[in-house]
Amino acid sequence: MERPDEGPDRNMADRFRWGIMMIKFKACGRCGGDVYFSADRRGVDVYCLQCGSRRFFSSEEMLSLTEVKVTAAQVADESQKVA
Repeated sequence: MERPDEGPDRNMADRFRWGIMMIKFKACGRCGGDVYFSADRRGVDVYCLQCGSRRFFSSEEMLSLTEVKVTAAQVADESQKVA
């Protein structure tokens, strides 16, 4: 018998409860330090571990940033096919 904290629904429950966390090294635009990302239903909180710079992106802002990056990647891909 599975424990309540095990099984197929555990990862999905953890994502909604705790969100998704990640560290990206040398990614701070202000000081070049390491950046901690924490994402949940509200959006993404970006925090530099060295200088303390912090920025919050709402879910809507993240969608628009993603659309811009996808469009730029598609344009770059098309230009490489032509060349």
